[in-house]
Amino acid sequence: MHAGFMPEIEILSLTKAKGRWPMTDRLWTEGAGPGRLPFKTFEGWGVYHDTYRRTAAGWRIASTRLERIKVIVG
Repeated sequence: MHAGFMPEIEILSLTKAKGRWPMTDRLWTEGAGPGRLPFKTFEGWGVYHDTYRRTAAGWRIASTRLERIKVIVG
């Protein structure tokens, strides 16, 4: 499960913008080895930092970076 929400978009010029998207996710993986639970979970929170560029085809993502704030492994 992966969700982004409540973006903050700042228009820098007619052709450039930047955005911050808070996110949360939860991953389930199979465990491995004797005595391990069959599944392991990872729950995380963070922020995507994006830049956008306006082209003839419309606004496009120019770059994206995920900053993880917290991850819980269970």
